Amino acid sequence: RSADTGGAHGADGADGAEGAEGADRAEGAEDEPADAARRVPQSGGGRSRGVGVLGFVLRRYGYPLIPVLLGLILGPMLESNLRRSLILSQGDPTVFLRSPVAAVLLLGAAAFPLWVLRRRRSPG
Repeated sequence: RSADTGGAHGADGADGAEGAEGADRAEGAEDEPADAARRVPQSGGGRSRGVGVLGFVLRRYGYPLIPVLLGLILGPMLESNLRRSLILSQGDPTVFLRSPVAAVLLLGAAAFPLWVLRRRRSPG
């Protein structure tokens, strides 16, 4: 019967199993500092370098950084909410014109760039 349970275990086999787990823990404890050094999470250095380079180029050529930063932060939220509202309205874009307040804001947002371009073109 002891040959069936592995031979080195006690009568019930529990002592040998605990001993094996303890040995595994002891080996893992020795390897833990090396594993911990390999498992240090990356800080996303590629993304932050890319944003840093973008910021440098924009500043170098005189572009304002605040609108770009607002676009990077608010853009994904705007996109997901636009998608959600189109899904809820079953793809009908007129949902944005049903409320008078929404219609005025949408028309104002569309007219503002035209107003800015007209103002730049007119002399003095």
